[in-house]
Amino acid sequence: MGETINRPRLEWLDALKGLGIVLVVLGHLPQIGASATGALIYAFHVPLFFALSGATLGGASARSMGRRVFVLLWVYGAVGLLSLPFAMWLHPAASVSGVLAGLAYGSPMSLLIGPLWFLPALALAVPLAWLAMRPAARSDSSWRHGLWLAGAAVLMLGAGSALFALEPPRHAGGLQLAWGRFTSAGAFWSADVAVLGSGFVVLGALLGKLVEACDMKRAALLAGAAALLAMLVFRSTPRVELAYGAWADPLRHSVVAVAVILFLSALAKLASGRLGVLAWIGRSTLPILVLHVVAYTLLRPVLLGAPLGVAICLALFAGVCLPAWLDQAVLAKTPWLSWVFDPRSCLDRWRSGARPAKHA
Repeated sequence: MGETINRPRLEWLDALKGLGIVLVVLGHLPQIGASATGALIYAFHVPLFFALSGATLGGASARSMGRRVFVLLWVYGAVGLLSLPFAMWLHPAASVSGVLAGLAYGSPMSLLIGPLWFLPALALAVPLAWLAMRPAARSDSSWRHGLWLAGAAVLMLGAGSALFALEPPRHAGGLQLAWGRFTSAGAFWSADVAVLGSGFVVLGALLGKLVEACDMKRAALLAGAAALLAMLVFRSTPRVELAYGAWADPLRHSVVAVAVILFLSALAKLASGRLGVLAWIGRSTLPILVLHVVAYTLLRPVLLGAPLGVAICLALFAGVCLPAWLDQAVLAKTPWLSWVFDPRSCLDRWRSGARPAKHA
């Protein structure tokens, strides 16, 4: 979600990131999160971000992969520490040491900004996926390369699903860890999620090759049919709450998520050139991920009391458009502020004495 990488901008990829973060913001609205629409969003939006993180990972060097991981952990730690006073102000009875311990553990509930759990989980998933893809990177044959990626994705999705299915139900008092007044559950740094997520990262690497090579009209039709068939066969829209491990049948839900991700990717590539707004939003996913939670906290009484349409408009303005504007119009032009979300550019600027182009 918003890794900093040196590459030409791909509009379809930025647009999918933009769509994904809009769905995250809307899914966190109380009126939507508990509805059938929320269940549909949660069926694929987190797997989508894992996959998008892998779309440009294929062929990356160990140094490049390590820099991606560094950015994720930097943002996680920096935002976590900066948000500590805000969290303590809202929860004065909480233990500072306990919340800091939760931050070190990677707890999604140890801070006010719960969605940060995704960053350490992705930081673990990226090197796992990169290692799985190394044999494919050495192949001279494109079809063998694709076959290896497909096999690695299936293997890792299966292994991750098995690990997830074997865990005690977290909502039923399984692995419970308390930090101050906050409670978390699950593996260190969401390592259980990372195994499953690495399968989607590998899938994203394969997806990047397919989207650039295939006939998108035919691919969109086939992927749409596959997504619809998957949902009809399973007769439900699975709610995939990866942060809390609420996958009753993770392998089944993985199939649905894969089908939807393929469909959306084909549509995004097909609509290239007409997705400017979503692409603009997709260049600021990290600030939106963080700042929409702050906006929701400050606007909570208004959001809860507003009609659904008004709440959605407020969420899109305060949780999506405003953070994206702040990132690209303020943070990007203010070196002493941009270090939080763009540490690599700041480091490059410090080394060279010049301001390099910003990459989201």
